Amino acid sequence: MLLKAYLDETNSNKQGKFCVVAGFLGSEQQWDDLTREWQSMLDRKHRKPLHMNSLRWGDSDRQLLAALAPLPDKYNLTRIMGAIANEDYRDCVEGKIVDYVAVPYLLAMQVCIAHVLLHLGEGEEVAFIFEEHSVYKHSAQTIYNSIFAFHEGDARLHSLTHVRKNTYVAMQTADYLAFQLGQFLLDPASKKSKWGMSILGDGNVKGVQFNREQIKRIVQTCISKGISLGSTGR
Repeated sequence: MLLKAYLDETNSNKQGKFCVVAGFLGSEQQWDDLTREWQSMLDRKHRKPLHMNSLRWGDSDRQLLAALAPLPDKYNLTRIMGAIANEDYRDCVEGKIVDYVAVPYLLAMQVCIAHVLLHLGEGEEVAFIFEEHSVYKHSAQTIYNSIFAFHEGDARLHSLTHVRKNTYVAMQTADYLAFQLGQFLLDPASKKSKWGMSILGDGNVKGVQFNREQIKRIVQTCISKGISLGSTGR
C-alpha cells in the first residue's frame, strides 16, 4: 500500500523560537476523502485555500478552523512532526556544521522522515511531499538524495518531492498542523494556539522535538564524518 505524507513548515527562517515541520500521513483513499470534504467546507463558507499566516484572526476564521480541524481524525490520518528550538541550533550547531546539513528546517524534516519509516506497517511504502522551500530547496534535495542512498534497496521509501503550497489541498492540512504546533510551543495560552488546538486531536503525534543533548550528538556525528565548516561534505 502506498501512503503519502504531506508536510509543511513554520519559522524555518531561524527568527522565531521554534522551527516545526509537520503534517499528516495517510493512504490515497484517505487523502481523496479528506480533500473532497475539506474543499467542500471551504466552498460552502466561500473561503480561499487555508493559509494560516494569511488569517486575520476574526470570528469567521475561528469558525473555519473549528470546522476543518476534525477532518484529519475523521479519516484516520496520522500526525507527523519534527521540531527544534532555534536557540538550541544557535548554541549547539551554528558555526560548527555547514548549513546544508543542519539548519533547523532540515533537522526537523529528517525527524519526520525517520519517524514515518519507523512506524510503517508490513507491505507499506511512503511518498513524502514537502512544501517547496525557496531558501533550502537545493539543501533539501541533497538530504533527499542522501536518504535514498542510505535506504538503497528499501522498498518502503517510494519518493521524496517538494511542491508549491497550492498544488494540493492536502498541503493545507500540513500548514494548519505545523502552524498550530509552532504556536503551542511558543505560547499554549495565546489566542492563536487556543483557536487551532483541535487540529491536535488526542495529542498523538509521531515525531519529536530535539533536545540539546540530541542536537549535540548530531553535531559530533557530523564532525566525525567530516561534515563541518570548511568541508565540502557532499
